[in-house]
Amino acid sequence: MLPKVFAEYFQYDGKPYRKRTLIQFGNSLELIGSAILKNPGSAIPGAEPVEEEKIFIQNFYRNNHSKHIDLSKWYCMNINRDTTIKQDLPRLFNGYWRGVNVPLNGVIQLFNCYYYQSANFGDALQHFKTEKKEDTFVFFNEYDELKDLPVYFGWGQNNLLSEKAEEIFNRYIAEHNQHIYDIHFNKNLFAHPSGIKMQAYKNEKYAKLAHDFLEWAQPEWRHYIKKE
Repeated sequence: MLPKVFAEYFQYDGKPYRKRTLIQFGNSLELIGSAILKNPGSAIPGAEPVEEEKIFIQNFYRNNHSKHIDLSKWYCMNINRDTTIKQDLPRLFNGYWRGVNVPLNGVIQLFNCYYYQSANFGDALQHFKTEKKEDTFVFFNEYDELKDLPVYFGWGQNNLLSEKAEEIFNRYIAEHNQHIYDIHFNKNLFAHPSGIKMQAYKNEKYAKLAHDFLEWAQPEWRHYIKKE
């Protein structure tokens, strides 16, 4: 069953942006962890949340972040074409790449370095070049919402977003003691979840990253290994 997905979506200067994204599994308000990737991709906004869903979103932010959210720009997202949200990212949290399926019950927060929405990363980079630095709301700035919980950094390497990614990473490292990352930015893999999907079974570095993140996100994952 696909998770429910809600997101803050808006137009600015004629361009689409998707900011906060919540991936809901089950009915729990618990924050499972977060991910920060490059830019929003294929998921598109659908209907506005119904009243029950609005209550869930508000309760989530109140319980986990002690804040009230303006829901006027929030939508239920259609993720049929977005394999990152519906498959690749959840599999990092549930242990799929280690042959287990830890049940997820709660919310994974998805953020991006740059909030311009396009499934074409090259297109996103072209728009990134023209963004005004004073328009800070189109870039990640939700540091207070990460908490001391697992955060997966999957923005890739050596692209125009690297400077922003390094800024995010360095602040995270300065504010959080428990993590799986080398404190030197350039010594980390930062593989996109789709990269883990393609490489986890044949590349030792990717396999290690998936394993290390699972150990952090699900310390009891071995309990779900199927016995022969």
